[in-house]
Amino acid sequence: MGWYALDNIDEALQDSKDKLLPFDLVTWAKLAVIVFLTGQVTGGPSYINPGLGSGDFAGPDYDNGMQNDYSPDVEASSLEMSQIGNVEAPENLTGFDAAYAVLFAVGVALFGLLLLITYITSVFRFVMFKSMIDDVRIGHAKDFLGEGLQYLVFRWITLVATVLIIGLGAGLGVALGLSFNIYGVLAGLGIGAVVLTGVVAVGIIRWIAFNLALPEMVRNDSGLSHALEKSFSEVRDQLGEVAAFWLMKLIIGIGLGIATLTVIFPVFILLLIPFIFLVIGAAAVSSLLVVPVVFLGLLVGVVISLAVAVPIRVYVYSYILEVSDDLFQ
Repeated sequence: MGWYALDNIDEALQDSKDKLLPFDLVTWAKLAVIVFLTGQVTGGPSYINPGLGSGDFAGPDYDNGMQNDYSPDVEASSLEMSQIGNVEAPENLTGFDAAYAVLFAVGVALFGLLLLITYITSVFRFVMFKSMIDDVRIGHAKDFLGEGLQYLVFRWITLVATVLIIGLGAGLGVALGLSFNIYGVLAGLGIGAVVLTGVVAVGIIRWIAFNLALPEMVRNDSGLSHALEKSFSEVRDQLGEVAAFWLMKLIIGIGLGIATLTVIFPVFILLLIPFIFLVIGAAAVSSLLVVPVVFLGLLVGVVISLAVAVPIRVYVYSYILEVSDDLFQ
């Protein structure tokens, strides 16, 4: 018996042909939307001057609250308490606080948008797998809302774990005050090796989740934790097969990347030349025409990228499904 990673290269190619041919515009359009939403197509004022020393702070009124001849009269040489009590906060300080509030709100909004995008891409990776098994339907998304949420949490946990590993390694290096001598270099290499090992370990877990656990969840309607447990069991039992799968998928990815670049780069270069003249012509007529022309150019670029990405993603997802199916049998 041959290796699963090699045996399924032709099988995935045949599955891709069956899914994409004969050409159907509706099917390709649906796949383009799904691929785009997987995120796998290939891929307030910032400073407010507080105004200190700008003249915004009003000084004491020497004409009304203090005599200019420095009379020994205590009542005439001191500010009245009522005046002190009525001093208001400088207007520019309020603006300074408001600016930070706006920046905080923008930061929260951007983080929320990032979470939403991560959730959408998580859901539609399940949709892509499902569309390779069954009919191509964007509506599969409603069947994987819960699975997408589980995968979202998993992706963020592993991301935070990676950041913490790197941060702790850097912090440990700073705390030890490593110097550029033999001991400092050796200690730095040791810390770097530990950090690298941790980052690679998290990367392996993420790879197993996407390439083994997600297909298992789609096929058997299982949760992420159960699918991961089953995937790790298969990795232990068939380590050689999984390693070959990883290596072959890497080679396929590199090959497809080179092929994509070979096709798409000349196309963009050929389109860029007339596009530049089109923008110049639009600017000569009216500056208002530049925006829609640029938008149209970006839209054409996205359409071309998706047209190239669809068959590539279909093949990659089909290949993952074929190999994972053999591994779990």
